[in-house]
Amino acid sequence: DLANEAVKDLAELTGESAAFFEFDENLIKLIAKKEMANSYHYLKLMSSEIHTANNAFIYSIFPFVSSQVSDHFIKNSDGAFNFDKTKLSKDFDEIRKDKFLVRQERYQRAEISRFCALVFIEIEIVGSVGVTVNSHSLDKQDKEQILQQCLSAARSIEEKL
Repeated sequence: DLANEAVKDLAELTGESAAFFEFDENLIKLIAKKEMANSYHYLKLMSSEIHTANNAFIYSIFPFVSSQVSDHFIKNSDGAFNFDKTKLSKDFDEIRKDKFLVRQERYQRAEISRFCALVFIEIEIVGSVGVTVNSHSLDKQDKEQILQQCLSAARSIEEKL
């Protein structure tokens, strides 16, 4: 319920599709999603509970899980993630430091930007919340505003947990 409320508020505030992925030490599960008109959020169902594919939300969780778990996802989803495996270590260090991920990617014919803010209970990660924007051409101020709205949504969930 907390995730659904936060995702709905974030989507309405930004006007973009929003989602929350939960990490429960074994699985990364999509538990809340709100689609907005003229925006979209791409997911590919790999199993009944695990959603992957071009998904920065899941990627942003990887640095906080065991390498066994992240390696399993990456190995079983080869080609499904839009990243350069040679940059994993640097990417993961930045995500651990910043507690968020902003990534631009091309999905089929679309240019999209993803903003993901990590959600914690004390030092344990519980998930990732954020938005998918159908554009690479956001100006710096808009990008910063969207990122701050995502970070606020993450802190809101943490305060209520």
